[in-house]
Amino acid sequence: MFIATPDTLSKEALANLSYDEWKERRDIINNTVDHVEYQMHGMATHIIREKNLTVTAGLLPEEVRTNKRYIFLKKLFDKEFAILRMFNGNTPKKFSRRYSQEYRASKMKNKGKPCHS
Repeated sequence: MFIATPDTLSKEALANLSYDEWKERRDIINNTVDHVEYQMHGMATHIIREKNLTVTAGLLPEEVRTNKRYIFLKKLFDKEFAILRMFNGNTPKKFSRRYSQEYRASKMKNKGKPCHS
């Protein structure tokens, strides 16, 4: 089981991983960030609709920003996003390049195909 700590996210620790192990950890961290972000935005949307609030210039209303659950989710998101940034910053260049090449190749392979079947 992977637990993100400064030791497991260090350049040395990430350099000692195989590409497949690195990719698995990358997916775990990205999925965690995405999940928390989804919950946070869902909570904001729920409060806005429930209280019939208006959003001005993309800024969240005060009622949303002061909600205890939203504050908790925002702090959790900030923590998880910091982990993602540390992970990305310490990722060996060879892994980043390989992942980019695989990603581009998969996009080219699927070019012209419908997104949903």
